[in-house]
Amino acid sequence: MNPDIQKIDRLLNATWFKKVFPIIIVLLYAIGIVLMIFSAFAQGLSLWFLSTVFGALLLYVKRTQEKKRADLLRMEEEERAYQARKKANQEVEN
Repeated sequence: MNPDIQKIDRLLNATWFKKVFPIIIVLLYAIGIVLMIFSAFAQGLSLWFLSTVFGALLLYVKRTQEKKRADLLRMEEEERAYQARKKANQEVEN
């Protein structure tokens, strides 16, 4: 398997990426909402904003890595098919 695909798989399957980071984002969001409602609106708003930005960043990274992985797999499959056609053509010529 392609080393790039292995790197992407490690990233997408990493515990911090799948579990820890989203929990931190949700906690920031919740704390921000509570602060906005009950005491410090400005600090709550900044936490809510950070959670929104980090959540969007997490989704962007995940989607781009999944797309990159799919593209690499497709390219590998196309290369295998090309090599098979090339080999078949060489056998026909002989």
